[in-house]
Amino acid sequence: MGTAEKTIGEQTLLYQRANIAQKPPRATAPVSLPIPNNRKCDAKVASNRSCNDECKARKEMANRIDVLANALQRTLSPDLMTRKNAENELKAMENEPGHGVVVLQLANTEAAPPEIRLASVVALKNYVKRNWAGDGDATISDEERVQIREESLRLMFALSGNLRKQLVTIVCEIGKSDFPSKWPALVEVLSANLATQNLDQIIASLDLLDDLSKKYRTESKSQELWVELKFVLDNLSGPLLALFQAMMGFYDQREAMPADQCINWLEILHLIASNFCSLSSQDLPEPFEDNISVWMAGFQTLLGLKIPSIEQAADDKVASPLEGVKVSICEIITLYTQRYEEETAQYVSPFIQGTWEQLVEIDHRYRFDSLVNACLGLLSAICQRIQYKSLFEEHGDP
Repeated sequence: MGTAEKTIGEQTLLYQRANIAQKPPRATAPVSLPIPNNRKCDAKVASNRSCNDECKARKEMANRIDVLANALQRTLSPDLMTRKNAENELKAMENEPGHGVVVLQLANTEAAPPEIRLASVVALKNYVKRNWAGDGDATISDEERVQIREESLRLMFALSGNLRKQLVTIVCEIGKSDFPSKWPALVEVLSANLATQNLDQIIASLDLLDDLSKKYRTESKSQELWVELKFVLDNLSGPLLALFQAMMGFYDQREAMPADQCINWLEILHLIASNFCSLSSQDLPEPFEDNISVWMAGFQTLLGLKIPSIEQAADDKVASPLEGVKVSICEIITLYTQRYEEETAQYVSPFIQGTWEQLVEIDHRYRFDSLVNACLGLLSAICQRIQYKSLFEEHGDP
């Protein structure tokens, strides 16, 4: 029997306890949100019919936001019946026209308590997962779909922390159904944000692209998939390469970077490598083949990367961003030696040496498990090919 889906309150508290979000909620009094100034009409033109209509719409939106916020607050109550009743109320609200837009308005309301804003994006994530594909209980109009797509994407770049993480999941879920046929503009937004100087926006873009492109690793080949993949590569392979080269330009500064900047740098490199692997999984992309020497040289350098400050601060039970980069590189070289042998052959020897050194240097701590598996997977893939036998004889046993 499958595990029941966690309630909105349970999910919200889990994210808070994971120390990704803000502090847990303390207040239990009903939430009352101030109506922003842009919801007020000038008294001098209040008699104007169009202004009256606008005032009415804004007040209705403000009321719906207040009702939603109070229901979400009650999902965080310690009382089981209070939580259940609140969840039922929220489920009923999903059938109201414009529900998704109301939830996004609340998520973007700075006056709302942090835990309520987090609960709102968790609720929207669940709503999208259940209903976006068209087989849920709630009906989402075409007009509202456009609004939800555009506002979710905008907020994904505007907000930070766990709010952004949840919004990345929401946009990715929408993208699974709509991208690229119904949402071609998404690729332009991602391309533009890969060229920005804002590391948070770069990470958000790469994270979203990584989620969307993972399907290329497992889906069966089809004409529709080829067309989609070509569209993505035509628009993003150039910005991805430019970003990779820019990030490699910081290699010599790695030990002088503040810890938080260094972690962001490693996270960007990890996501670039992960996307490279996903986008290469159906066939060798022409833009990657044309620049394969640049990619392989960078990957060789990163496989031997050492940053003592990051290694010393790492949790022994959790892989650090440094291990994440190296795991993705091992996955790439495993894929390329298995599928694109002719194009890869001249680059293999340094990767054997680098992988060997990783296995010799790392110890038994749990944080290295994924890296050990990736290294062994790479060596196993290479050693099965007779043309590489001499390379293993050179290095001997580890």
